[in-house]
Amino acid sequence: MLKFKVEIYNAAVVFITEDTIEKCAEVFKKVTKKSIDCKNACAITYYAEGQHTVYMLVPSPNFLLNLNHECIHATSYILDAVGVPISQENDEAFAYLNNYIFKKIINRYVNYTIKR
Repeated sequence: MLKFKVEIYNAAVVFITEDTIEKCAEVFKKVTKKSIDCKNACAITYYAEGQHTVYMLVPSPNFLLNLNHECIHATSYILDAVGVPISQENDEAFAYLNNYIFKKIINRYVNYTIKR
């Protein structure tokens, strides 16, 4: 499990990966005391203690595809929570935040470092 802050938006991301989505859901339940029903992978957001936290559950099968997909959800949840609209005129905020989340996770879980 990886937890990191997104300071600029007063948010946090908790990334959970295991062999199966069921195992991811077990870890999620231990951490949050809440149950979740996911089929392949998922991202959900909670607001507590003045901060939005996005939980991303991504099992090993199709890791990169699911990670990319869930990073998009996490990015949109965070931006929506702080009132940043997503549009062609304002897509740089989305692109930079999505890259930040993806890079944090990929650098930890894949034996590869994304360079600037």
